[in-house]
Amino acid sequence: FITKKEYFIFTFNTLDERIKIEERITNLSNALEYGNVPVIVVDNKGKINFVSKSFETILNKNIKDLFNAYLPSILEEFLTPKDLSELENSIASKQTWTQTITDIGETGQLWYKEVILNPVSRPDAEAGSFILTAHDITHHIQKTRVIKKSEQRQKLILENISDPLLIIRKENNHFYLENINENFCRDFNIEKSNSKEKDISEVLPELLVDKFEGSVSLVIKSTNKQITFRYTSSLNLREYLCKLSFTETLFDRKELFILTLMDITEQLKTERMLRLAYDKQTKLNKLKSAFLANMS
Repeated sequence: FITKKEYFIFTFNTLDERIKIEERITNLSNALEYGNVPVIVVDNKGKINFVSKSFETILNKNIKDLFNAYLPSILEEFLTPKDLSELENSIASKQTWTQTITDIGETGQLWYKEVILNPVSRPDAEAGSFILTAHDITHHIQKTRVIKKSEQRQKLILENISDPLLIIRKENNHFYLENINENFCRDFNIEKSNSKEKDISEVLPELLVDKFEGSVSLVIKSTNKQITFRYTSSLNLREYLCKLSFTETLFDRKELFILTLMDITEQLKTERMLRLAYDKQTKLNKLKSAFLANMS
């Protein structure tokens, strides 16, 4: 009311304008229905106003069960009481909310969806409704689990190998320490927590780095992806027979080199002692033969 007078505003739309608006609505509806885009539109009180077909499939409910229903009640079977409370608080405070839900699909396969509730905001008005979307993250979670299991298996294998062992990753023509076992850390006085993901030149002895880098191209070209070389440590004065092997990871095709150091110090000492004993015995036999020859 302005100065106690009532004013009425009339707007007129042509038939062409109405047809264009209807076409836009139809195109949007088709995009949601046939584009397999899971979308739910919720009003400011959390009541569902629109549900796409793909979201009906996810929730295993039809439009009759979902329309005008309270969103937290519909998602209750997928959420913990804490998650449910956070969703209700997000609706009340007009805040974004996200969570991961999971269930078993029609094919019997476990799936994971990341659901995100976003308030609809306009520059000229406060948020009055929400859009809930769902993104399939099943492959990502399964991949992450496989990688985690692989890392755990790798760690278990590493720590149960008695020889010093390390895994080196090649990235942009640089070599980084991917993993290392306790025996290597003990023999070469390396702190494990501060060595992983570092350039090997910052962690390993210079001579070992040189021998490793000189062997990289050879092991890649070799038929069985394995070669050996000798290395003498100036840190502990031990002799090692080094076995270098090459592999690529399944998912991200990372180039990995596995270096195992077998301590052959005692073996070489034994061989030298046997050689000396043999040489000594040979000399004694020659002296005996010469003595007997002189006696005759």
